[in-house]
Amino acid sequence: MYHQAERQRERTAREHQTSTRKIREIAALAKTDPEIVSRIVNAEITLRDAKEDSLERVRQQNIAAALKTHVRGEGIHTGDMHLLFQKLVDGGVDLFITDPPWDQESLPLYSELGKLAQQKLKPGGFCLVQCGVLYLDKVMARLSESLDWYWLFAAQFPGGNHAQIRQRNISNSLRPILAFVKRPAPKQPLNLWITDLVQSPKSEKGHHKHGQSVVEAQYYIEHLTLPGELIVDPFVGGGTIPEICATTGRRFVGTELNPGIAAAARARVEAARLRKG
Repeated sequence: MYHQAERQRERTAREHQTSTRKIREIAALAKTDPEIVSRIVNAEITLRDAKEDSLERVRQQNIAAALKTHVRGEGIHTGDMHLLFQKLVDGGVDLFITDPPWDQESLPLYSELGKLAQQKLKPGGFCLVQCGVLYLDKVMARLSESLDWYWLFAAQFPGGNHAQIRQRNISNSLRPILAFVKRPAPKQPLNLWITDLVQSPKSEKGHHKHGQSVVEAQYYIEHLTLPGELIVDPFVGGGTIPEICATTGRRFVGTELNPGIAAAARARVEAARLRKG
């Protein structure tokens, strides 16, 4: 039966002059949305957009369910990062690690993030910030208003994958992870030896539209902190950082502006904790 289905997909792919992979992807989408095939064939929607629409429906279903059961908890507070000025003890945080919005309108957030990290980090504590490349100079300038520059880390997309930056005609294969440190920076490094380039698997979009892989964040959390230490993420999003903290024994505090996304992140953390046992 399996081989018959494979041969049918191969025939269909030849007829439509496309790949069997695309046929498999369309068939998977058709299981939950039977009308999607005709919409793709009639060029009403691209396969990429159809996949994103399907994934977004799943995310919204998860949010709706989480809002009934995960209104609070897991160290995730609903609101913007300014809540953390009151909730965190000055000089009590071991690591900030976060992925703020990348658009130009959000650049002022990086100035506020720098102020927060400088006030709340322990001496020598790191602030790691994932960001896009297009406004990298402006992001670094804003973080440098309050923090000292330390190093450039990066996540490399797997298998030669890349993102097309159309504003510059660049095929981007690296995602920067900026490493800043609480001012004044220590004269001697406090961290153990670590690499500045981590191979990233495919981004994890199931929890959030802009979700990133667990792999690179977990690498730096485990190499820059110890179990029991406090990690802060002012832009929780889909919950990657609090999930890592739950599974590696770190304490976590963070904020997420959207109540539904915050609830879904709490549900994700609880599920990870239950899997761990």
